[in-house]
Amino acid sequence: MRENFIRFVAENITIDDMPSEDMKVIAESCGVETALNIMRNLPGARFFVPVNWQKIIAEKYIAQNADKSVKALALDTGFSDWMVLKVLNKKTSEIGVKTGQTTVFDYIKEGKNK
Repeated sequence: MRENFIRFVAENITIDDMPSEDMKVIAESCGVETALNIMRNLPGARFFVPVNWQKIIAEKYIAQNADKSVKALALDTGFSDWMVLKVLNKKTSEIGVKTGQTTVFDYIKEGKNK
């Protein structure tokens, strides 16, 4: 019986049938099927989508693909060359702290401070 109900809902639900404004926004942005899947699989869930989600993911991408050129990473992520270098500097500094090694960026910074 439940299968019949779910099939009926999947075939007939519209954006106007969504039970809340949040679900209407999701249905309009991502499709009714996605909204329905969220309602079915995450009832009662509340979640937050960070404004800077792309930056967070791009930083991880840059760190995992540090063997690529700065230009290639900039093109891949939409970051400027400067932002890519900044992320690489941050990641190599973190590695340096963990391993006790000095990075090129730290070496240059120390030289300017002398």
